[in-house]
Amino acid sequence: MCGISGIISNELINTDYCGKILYHRGPDNIGDWISEDGKTALFHNRLTIIDLSEAGNQPMLYSDGNLVITFNGEIYNYQELKKELSSKYSLKTESDTEVILASFKEWGPDCLNKFIGMFAFAIWNKSKRELFAATDRFGVKPFNFHLNKSGFYFASEIKALHKMGIEKVLNESIWAAYFMKGIYDHSYETFWGGINKLEGGHYLYYKDGDLSIERWYNPIEIINNIDTRSESQVEEELLYLLENSVSYRFVADVPVGICLSGGLDSSMLIALIRRTKGNDFPLQSFTFYTNDQNYDEVKFVKELANVYKFDDNYCHLDINEISRESERLSYYMDEPYGGIPTIAMSKVYKEAHDRGLKVLLDGNGLDEGWVGYDYYFNYDRLESKYYNIQGSKNACSLTDYMTEDFKKHVKDYSYIFEKCIEDKLSRLQYRDIRYTKIPRAMRFADRNAMSYSVEVREPYLDHRIIELGLRQPVNRKLKDGTGKYLVRNLATRILKNPISGLLKRPVQTPQREWLKGGLNKWALDTAFFGIDNCPSHWFKKDDVKILLENYKSSDYDNSFFFWQIVNLGLLMKSTVLK
Repeated sequence: MCGISGIISNELINTDYCGKILYHRGPDNIGDWISEDGKTALFHNRLTIIDLSEAGNQPMLYSDGNLVITFNGEIYNYQELKKELSSKYSLKTESDTEVILASFKEWGPDCLNKFIGMFAFAIWNKSKRELFAATDRFGVKPFNFHLNKSGFYFASEIKALHKMGIEKVLNESIWAAYFMKGIYDHSYETFWGGINKLEGGHYLYYKDGDLSIERWYNPIEIINNIDTRSESQVEEELLYLLENSVSYRFVADVPVGICLSGGLDSSMLIALIRRTKGNDFPLQSFTFYTNDQNYDEVKFVKELANVYKFDDNYCHLDINEISRESERLSYYMDEPYGGIPTIAMSKVYKEAHDRGLKVLLDGNGLDEGWVGYDYYFNYDRLESKYYNIQGSKNACSLTDYMTEDFKKHVKDYSYIFEKCIEDKLSRLQYRDIRYTKIPRAMRFADRNAMSYSVEVREPYLDHRIIELGLRQPVNRKLKDGTGKYLVRNLATRILKNPISGLLKRPVQTPQREWLKGGLNKWALDTAFFGIDNCPSHWFKKDDVKILLENYKSSDYDNSFFFWQIVNLGLLMKSTVLK
């Protein structure tokens, strides 16, 4: 896991930038490659995980002297690919980076279909003066870019583009959609005008001012091909893929830990690790808690630790830390993020970093791939909704508090409901994987963990596991009022404890209680700062302030709309006005 950035310019580049602002993403080495004419530069901030030697440093120049790469991520099957390429290419390092270069030289963009991993990389072809860049299937690794008359700029994080001189301009269409429809990370656009992202499963070419973008991965092509095999056959394939995926996520030359809750997905992850790595394999887990028994999962994790014998670490989030930690995280995020649960995860990454760990496994992906959220139960009636708040019955929208002028900026985002997918449940899953839940969860995890120089790996987001889930008929995912039906069946086989019967727990922190209680004054002050300093035509400002002031005594069972405005205030303080 690293930080990448680069500039292809019509003018001489100011190399003072040199990627220093992304130091947190890769403190082990800062590297750069500058073309002879001084108009092209690639930068790299390295977090050493595979091949710890200097030979793995980047940007890496291929042996032919023509291709240069800056790469962020991991190719878990690089050893197999290296063996496949060995008859034609002599690879000199033990890194997966060199394997990408050889794969691209051999297969061109088709090499992407061979990779099992998470990645964002850019390859400069010196002789063609052409840039090729690509992202992994689900956009786990970020690639933000800006194009203007002077050239092409890219970076892992938006702050680096601002450091390169790209003007800070709020993207009103994305902000309006966020407040009105509750969606973010659903588009190639970001919250910043002129700064776009290369979405998951896409690649681009840039040459002489011309930019072309193509989609290389599209699971829609397999979704309508419903799996007609028996349940037992599918279950066996699922078990194989889960074990294989977990094994791949331990491909590293440094220790690997795990983010842990007390639920089904985490329990299965521990069981799979023990099945693949053995009972004596040393393992550390990290779990956050807030001292609120209604939300904390410490007791469940301790039960797991007693059964599976691993070192469990507990990371306390105190209400008095929220003010400081929320502003810190806003700086690293560059865009709105998911509230106190995201801040709580920050404590996990910090503790892992302090204990010398660079890699953590996480459990994202199984709910989306195999139907784990409660709103999936009503999938027939959800096509018109852009967002769903897990476990909430009376979500509040900010639509009525926005000016008509601001609302006009919202584009038609109905494309997130892909009508070409015949099965409505798979259509909803696809929306969450492609446009809503997974994109934002990956951004939150990446920016959050990398702020502490920690890499997060997602075994359940392996494309083979996701594709298998999308292809299953409804009754293998949702049955007898229970989600992840086939997954739970498998869990009863491999778990040593009865945790497979646990229901999905929608909320992990007392965010609602804190915003109505001890955090209320801070939250109001932050939100009001955002309202007072955002463009004057966005909101009916007095009405919004009254809504927020009344939240403390309201019966709202969610705090999403309140946190939206808090996010606005945080970004105004950390980024917009600086």
